[in-house]
Amino acid sequence: MIQANCPNCGDTVPFHSEFSTHAVCASCDSLVVRQGANVELLGKVAEIQQDGSPLQLGVQGQYQGRTFQIVGRIQLAYQDGFWNEWHLYYSNGESGWLGEAMGEYFINFAKEPSQPLPTQHQLGLGDKVDLDGEAFVVSGVTLNRLSAYEGEIPFVVDPNQQFTAFDLRSASGRAATIDFADNPPTLYLGEYKTFQELQFTGTRQEGEPPAPGSGVRVPAQSGEVDKFNCPTCGAPHSVEGGVRSKTLVCEYCGSAVDISNSSLNVIWQEEKIRTELQGGSEIPLKTVGQIVGLDYKVIGYVKKSVTYQGIKYPWIEYLLYNHTNGYRWLVDADGHYTLMETLPDLPTNSMGVPVGRPGSQSVRYEGKEFKHFQSSTAVVEAVAGEFYWRVKVGEQATNFDYVCPPETLSMEASQQSFVWSKGVYKTHDEIRAIFGLQKPLKAAVGVGPAQPNPHTDENKVCWRVFNLVALVGLVLLVTGVLSGSGKKVFETKGESYTNTKPYPPKTSKPFKISGHGNVAFDFMARPKDRWAFIKANLKNTETKKVYSAGATLEQFYDKRKYTDTVRVGGVPPGTYTLTWEVASGTKSKTAEKPGAPGVKAANFVYSITLYRGVRVWGWYMLMIVFLLPIPFLVMARRSRFETRRWSNSDYG
Repeated sequence: MIQANCPNCGDTVPFHSEFSTHAVCASCDSLVVRQGANVELLGKVAEIQQDGSPLQLGVQGQYQGRTFQIVGRIQLAYQDGFWNEWHLYYSNGESGWLGEAMGEYFINFAKEPSQPLPTQHQLGLGDKVDLDGEAFVVSGVTLNRLSAYEGEIPFVVDPNQQFTAFDLRSASGRAATIDFADNPPTLYLGEYKTFQELQFTGTRQEGEPPAPGSGVRVPAQSGEVDKFNCPTCGAPHSVEGGVRSKTLVCEYCGSAVDISNSSLNVIWQEEKIRTELQGGSEIPLKTVGQIVGLDYKVIGYVKKSVTYQGIKYPWIEYLLYNHTNGYRWLVDADGHYTLMETLPDLPTNSMGVPVGRPGSQSVRYEGKEFKHFQSSTAVVEAVAGEFYWRVKVGEQATNFDYVCPPETLSMEASQQSFVWSKGVYKTHDEIRAIFGLQKPLKAAVGVGPAQPNPHTDENKVCWRVFNLVALVGLVLLVTGVLSGSGKKVFETKGESYTNTKPYPPKTSKPFKISGHGNVAFDFMARPKDRWAFIKANLKNTETKKVYSAGATLEQFYDKRKYTDTVRVGGVPPGTYTLTWEVASGTKSKTAEKPGAPGVKAANFVYSITLYRGVRVWGWYMLMIVFLLPIPFLVMARRSRFETRRWSNSDYG
């Protein structure tokens, strides 16, 4: 660290980083420049304006395993307020920056571009720019001017100059800023991190004054408003969003009050606002909810609508505020709640390219496909509470919505920015638990865009059970657990039949049949120009019960059947004999008597084979046919739900 004395008041002015060439004296607000071991007075600087930041000089944090300390700040003013560029000094001697606005933290480093940057006139919202070998998209454009300095900084900005900065984001989470304060412009590359990820220490609590010796000067007329009475109706109000809130709309008389300074000017008044909001909002202002372990307070709500074919479709958006993590939105559309947060990265198209200007094509995010639901122009119908911009009834914004239940992606397009947000559908029980609500919420109407299909899991479970039952049945059938072993238990082998002599019945020797299942009689014969009928009787030698089967086999010029199988069920294990007989003839109407004179000789071979426990595929197919309508019924219910969802979209 280099210690220098202020040329104006003589107090010590520290320089922590060798990159710091300028510093603001904390005692007299003098801006000094360091030239070697000497310092030179450049003049007074404007006072830092209170912006509600939890950061201050001296705060330490962690990034990529390195410790950094905030040693300076450039405060810049733009249309909606102030944003900070905190100068960071790392433990390895490196210098970097932390951009901060509205609870978003962009940690970055100045980087020499690998190719010339586009000119200011070549850039527009949604344009794609290749930086450092990666595709980026212009997501924001701001016109800035210097507000004030504090601490030590590596350069100064002309306070009389206005310059444009372009914010860019990528699909990987990296971000960039192209700063046109100089020529050529400066490129800053980095990424967005949450307050918790940067592990800050030494921060200010909400409402706490700057720490002694931090270098922050509270302006004598800072204009910070804490409590006031409405200038129009006298209703008492307290400011819940701190100095970041710019406008408070009285829910009693509809007056929009400028609370950015103590003058409390009424910007506009909408007499119908109370009527518009009556019965519309379910969560009272100032209600505190727990979201991912952080307290978020409801500080405002906006009623918006879109008009389609002459019909107005309204919804309510609640603005939620946390001191360190900024803002979130809770959307209530017909009793369906979606909790939204701004994305640090961008969705991609099917080719993996970050989306610039969205359209009706689906987009991908975090490995999921989000289908385009609708594109619309939303109009502000009524507002109440406080906001970080000058909200106005009648404001319009273009929205592009995509769904992958229970999640949704939404992009709001304005002339200054393309802002992507991700939402998660919340049930009534979840909303009541988050905000500690006792009363029930109004019943939901219809199907919400991101509402999970209650039949999706049911459909998956049903198909899973069906497939499991079918597979188990198949395995049991193939392995013989259900049908039996399929083992051969008896065979006649080749038996001859002749029609020139009588053919008496034949009986086998006793044989064993064990196991379970049916008994299959396989009959085979090859008669020529005639038919053969084989009849077999299976007799249990102990119970004397007989099980019969028979088959007709034939071979003619127009018909041929050499084999047939007959299955007989209910045959218990035991010892059996098989008795069989064969009859044969031609198509002649005259009966053929074996051994009768004039009968034409005919011989053929036949066989009878018995199997125990042969698979019966018909029963398996019957089971499939019986069970199959169940998952199809659930599929139909799921499909009807999706039809109701998409009936409210651009494709309904």
